[in-house]
Amino acid sequence: MNQEILFDVDGTLITFDERPRWDIIEILKILKKLGARITVASGGGKDYAEMWVRRLFLEEFVDTVMAKPIGLKYPMVDIAFDDEEAANFGVVNIKV
Repeated sequence: MNQEILFDVDGTLITFDERPRWDIIEILKILKKLGARITVASGGGKDYAEMWVRRLFLEEFVDTVMAKPIGLKYPMVDIAFDDEEAANFGVVNIKV
């Protein structure tokens, strides 16, 4: 698998009351083990996303951490997992 996959933080990797969503985290880990390149992004910025990657012990599974891009007009990854319907960062967008 040579896919670029993006995971949002709030509402996707964690709930809005900051509880880990272990089901989505497990999907991230499985996709990484299958050879995907994993990006974690947040509207809260890169530092916020990095903090959650550390808190969730995902450092070994995540290749890139970034602020969520604003005004993106084209897909930036193959698959994106996000809780927002309007987030279209991937060729395939999975709303969780």
